[in-house]
Amino acid sequence: MGSSCSAQRDLCNRASPQFHIGAKLPPIFIGHGNANSDVTYSQFTAFVASYKRANGPITEFTADQGPHTYWGKPQWFQPNAEATLNFLKKNL
Repeated sequence: MGSSCSAQRDLCNRASPQFHIGAKLPPIFIGHGNANSDVTYSQFTAFVASYKRANGPITEFTADQGPHTYWGKPQWFQPNAEATLNFLKKNL
């Protein structure tokens, strides 16, 4: 983005999916590691809250102490895969 989001708030908001939530939202599955150093956990929870406020059907998965690429780690691979499969069974 060229600099911090505090310096470029409008640009960062336009790049964030949280600010593109509209009507007729599809069901989504979203997972996040709460030890993610690339995207903060507070960004994840803010997005989930915004989606819920818009009455969007959202299924969330948190990898406790998981990094950004938590799904590739053995301790979270199977639980994430099962949560994803349950989501797909419910919504397809």
